[in-house]
Amino acid sequence: MEDLNNLQTLWQSARPSNLPDGDKIQKNIKRFRWIKLRNKVFSVTVSILVILASLALLATDKDLLISTKVALACNIAACAMLVITNLRSMKRFTKLKDFSNLEFLQFLHQTRRNQAYYHKRTEVAGLILITISTVLFPYEFTVHSIVLNIITYVLVLSWIMTLWFYIRPRSFSKHSRKLSAELTHFENIIKQTR
Repeated sequence: MEDLNNLQTLWQSARPSNLPDGDKIQKNIKRFRWIKLRNKVFSVTVSILVILASLALLATDKDLLISTKVALACNIAACAMLVITNLRSMKRFTKLKDFSNLEFLQFLHQTRRNQAYYHKRTEVAGLILITISTVLFPYEFTVHSIVLNIITYVLVLSWIMTLWFYIRPRSFSKHSRKLSAELTHFENIIKQTR
């Protein structure tokens, strides 16, 4: 009987204060969804504008060197790849409406797998196209001056190295840490509610 009283006292004194309420969880899911969708819409919009500007330049200026035409084609291909990838991802995020905690956790795990695939494959292919575009595009405008050519290509190569070896890895680790924190947070909630 005393054990029952101890158990009852323990049960009544326990406070689930470290568990967020359902409204807060729903708000976190909606915030996560909104931020991701907003970023993807912005990325798609900018990519489409760059594609249109590149096509307009190709259509209006018939005297472009072949290097500039190849650069613009690579630019269009990279932006199209970005648009397609983000539209697929937006489709997943728009389906994220009223999930249970377990379904949202599965969604986050799938997001992590997609993030790793994007970093290893899609982003590399896009950056290769952008690198080609960035190297070829200024040639037409700097070909007449060796000094301007050297200065331009030093700056271009510096930017490319910074992009590949500093910005890209740092961005991936930042996004990966954020996603891992979300995963850990929801895994802890699910463990505590079981």
